[in-house]
Amino acid sequence: MSDNFEFRNLLPSTDGLDEYLSWMNSQENEFIESARKDFSIPELSEFVIEKNQVSNAILIGVFSRKGNEHVGNVKFEPIDFQLNTAWMGILIGNSNFKGKGFSQEIITASCDYLSRVHQIVEIYLGVHPKNIPAVNAYKKCDFVALNSHEKGGIVMLRRFF
Repeated sequence: MSDNFEFRNLLPSTDGLDEYLSWMNSQENEFIESARKDFSIPELSEFVIEKNQVSNAILIGVFSRKGNEHVGNVKFEPIDFQLNTAWMGILIGNSNFKGKGFSQEIITASCDYLSRVHQIVEIYLGVHPKNIPAVNAYKKCDFVALNSHEKGGIVMLRRFF
């Protein structure tokens, strides 16, 4: 549960993806691997529909409770329901919500949801070591650094026991 944000599935037919597309094409998001791609609206729409249909992924749109602004997205993929593990990715694309500590609220609420509703006990993520604000936010949300990732990133883990 979050005081400032609503979490829901993204739907290309009702949410409009223009703002999301601008985040994906933005140079500001240098640490988001998929943001480096030159997405089009049809490709992004197909991506969202696919993530909504596959059983091992959850793509969550994050919207402000005041003003219903699209703030960003959280994706859990892959989710292994037998091992109760998941990998997490987060994109705060809306510049009105960057650098204000909201990522911690979003990370905590979405991870708590995944643990509570889907009984996930370990959530992993990869983060670029130069993305210091993200590393610090994850640490404040009880993620601990494991080893270095083969792409030069840091693998972090949050356990729910």
